[in-house]
Amino acid sequence: MTTSPDVIGPLMQALLDCAQERLDAHDRSCDRIALTPGSEVAWDECCEGFLYVRLVTMFPTGNPFPQLDQRPGSCKPTMIGSTIAVGVLRCTPTQDSGGGAPPAADLTANTLEVTADASILLEAIKCCLADLTDDQASNAQQIVLGSWTPLGPEGVCVGGEWSITIGHGTCRCEG
Repeated sequence: MTTSPDVIGPLMQALLDCAQERLDAHDRSCDRIALTPGSEVAWDECCEGFLYVRLVTMFPTGNPFPQLDQRPGSCKPTMIGSTIAVGVLRCTPTQDSGGGAPPAADLTANTLEVTADASILLEAIKCCLADLTDDQASNAQQIVLGSWTPLGPEGVCVGGEWSITIGHGTCRCEG
């Protein structure tokens, strides 16, 4: 049996596990926890909290990291840049049955919940991914923290996600 050349999948799973532990430790647990495929996250069942990690893009990179390597011959890169996102979606206050806006106090409380999630996810990134470049088994060579992007509201869901770009080795062309 051969081993998979997948480098980014195990890093994504490690971040998801760490983020779940951190959210649980801060009483901000999520009932739905997953690595999500595709370019967008499904915005369903967010009211009990939806923690996810997704792959945003992969690209050849090198020096300077994390810029796209567009030089001739970049189809055999020495390093791949993978941008991943870790995020949380939760319920947001919506209109009442008469079509009235949610109370300002509810919106403020919801905003503070979203910023708490952002801070806890940042803690997970700093505590769990930052040391990966020292771990030879991870194959991560460089890590660059991106930005927090607020998401929504869409339907009854709101939240946000952090982006992280990880420079990692590539698989060898051996049989």
